[in-house]
Order: sequence, then structure tokens, then C-alpha cells
Amino acid sequence: MKAVRYLGPGHIEIADIARPMPGPDEVLVELKAASIANQADVRVYNGFQTTYPLFPGAPGREGAGVVAEVGANVKGFKPGDPVAMIGSRLYAEFSVRRPEELQLLPANANLVEAAPLGLAADVLAVLGKVEPVKDRSVVVTGLGAAGLMTVQIAKALGARKIIGLDIRPAHFELAQNLGASVATLVNDREIINSCREKPADLGIDCSGAAQAVSLLFSMCSSVITFGALAETVKVEVPSTRPARLLNAWLSDAELQEGFAAAVRMFIKKKIATRPIISQTMRLEEYALAMQKVRRSEVARLVLTR
Repeated sequence: MKAVRYLGPGHIEIADIARPMPGPDEVLVELKAASIANQADVRVYNGFQTTYPLFPGAPGREGAGVVAEVGANVKGFKPGDPVAMIGSRLYAEFSVRRPEELQLLPANANLVEAAPLGLAADVLAVLGKVEPVKDRSVVVTGLGAAGLMTVQIAKALGARKIIGLDIRPAHFELAQNLGASVATLVNDREIINSCREKPADLGIDCSGAAQAVSLLFSMCSSVITFGALAETVKVEVPSTRPARLLNAWLSDAELQEGFAAAVRMFIKKKIATRPIISQTMRLEEYALAMQKVRRSEVARLVLTR
């Protein structure tokens, strides 16, 4: 079978390796679509805190496919079942997964649209660390795939007001279509001053920029750093109001709970991934796809068979 393999920073090959066999407690899934996790893959591509070569299929962490084989001890799955999946090493034609990394999909599910549900799982799991967003105000910095998904989920969960901020206006209209009350430039003084006078309940940074986290901390009572930060964040702790800063680290149990919730919302059409999928390319074109991701030409790019 074919699998993506990193030999070094930016050095990628499509390897031919043996098809894996599932153990008694595992499921073998045939990949149909895999979603590139922008920030995570760029860090791997650039060699940030990574040792090479990587295991074939890495880093691939979210996708969808069809069950090919089921281990003797596995219940609830059978060959032919369409599934969404999370984990690692998913950039391969076949992948062995633990049952808890899979969620069943309807027979007619669009597997390309199901591929980015790992992103929705992350957002839902992170939001589980704070008070429910229903009837609360939310500020989102970074309107790429993660930010647009966060806007959509916050809307679905009943947020009262959602402010989307970015350094580029490319996704402002889409953010508003997905539920943002306002989408504007990150240096919009009217919005910033308004939130500093009356802080928003929750800020979520999806940009990975230290300056964005500092800004959110001045505007919101609670801040979640959802983006992958590579810099030191300097914040001024307000003396006149409560303030809380959380990172987006998730335990396996939290991620799996978020994943189950994301699939339920997807099936019930409470969230849609199609608006954030900019393009599809073949699995064998991963290296070319990463050039588009690194240049920020796409919100989410899905690799297909």
C-alpha cells in the first residue's frame, strides 16, 4: 500500500509498504479521505521539535474511510461500515485503529466532508474546559479552518455574540455566514475598546500568534490558546476582573468525547465542514498540498484516494 513518509523537514516521499493486519482488539480501515491539520502539519514540515524519519502515514490525524477488517474481540463495527477516525499515521491507504478512535457514520455519509471532523472534535473538547457558551459572548482570533469551525460550533451551541478577528479579510464574509455577529480586522479599535470596557466571556485563539493571545487576554474573561504557539506570550493580568488562560491540551478521553459529539452534530447537520474545505487533492500529492497549506492558500485541504 502507499503511505506518506517524512524523511526530513520538507523531504517527503510516497512509500510502498506492507498492508497492516489488525490485532484482536483493532480495526483495519481503508482510507477514503484525510484532512490536513494545517498548523500541526506545518510544524512537522518545518522540523519543529520532530525527529526524522517519521513512521509511514505520520502525522495524519483525522480522516474517514470504510472498515476493511475487524479483530476478533471488536464489537460494534463490521466490514463495509463507513467511519470517521482520529489518531495518527492516517496518511496511508490502510490504517489500523483502536475502536475508540472511530465513529460510525450513516451509509450515505460524504466521507470527504467527514474527514475534518477531528478538528470539530478538538474545538468541542476544548470548549468543554470552560462554562457553556450558551448566551455568552465569544471572540475568535484567526479565521482559518479552526477559527471558522469554532465560529460555527459556538453558534450551534447558542452563543449570544461571536466576534471574529483576523489580519486578513479573506474569510470575513464566510465567518459571518457561519454565525459570526461581526468579522473584522484584528486591530479594529472600536471592537477592542468595547471589549476592554466590558470584557467578552470567552476568547479563543486559533491563529497561534502570541500577540493574538495577549490581545484576547485584554478583551476577555477567559482565554483558550487553541492555536499552536511557538513564542512566549506576554500578558498583563487585569486587576479589576477575573482572568483565566487555558491551553488546548486534551487527554485521550476528552478528545474522544469531543469526537463523538462532533460526529453527532455532523449527522444532525448542526455543523457543516463543506464551507471550510477549500480543495481536495490525491494522497500521492501530499507534498504539493503542503505548499498550498504553508502559503495559507486553503482553509482545509482534504486528501482523497
